[in-house]
Amino acid sequence: GAGVLRMVLVVWTAVLTLGLLASDLHAWWCLKFPLAALRLHKLLDDTANAVTMRTSAALEEEKARSHVRESKLGSRVLELLSVISRKDEILNSQARTLQTM
Repeated sequence: GAGVLRMVLVVWTAVLTLGLLASDLHAWWCLKFPLAALRLHKLLDDTANAVTMRTSAALEEEKARSHVRESKLGSRVLELLSVISRKDEILNSQARTLQTM
């Protein structure tokens, strides 16, 4: 009841306060050390871009791999379907072979 609500409010207030402090600290740091801030932001952007590129490359690779799996599976299914469709023909030829014996 009330204890949970109080706990939620305390946590929420702490999160907001920490967020504001971090924002102020970031702004102060950027003003105080502009070159370092630019380098850090560039590093973060480069890292984010690299992660995005790797992730999209991995997704494309997985998509290609699953497409190959699907096509292999599809060819196997077609093979099985052709065997099933020839089943009567095979059974009839075996029956004729048995009759001639």
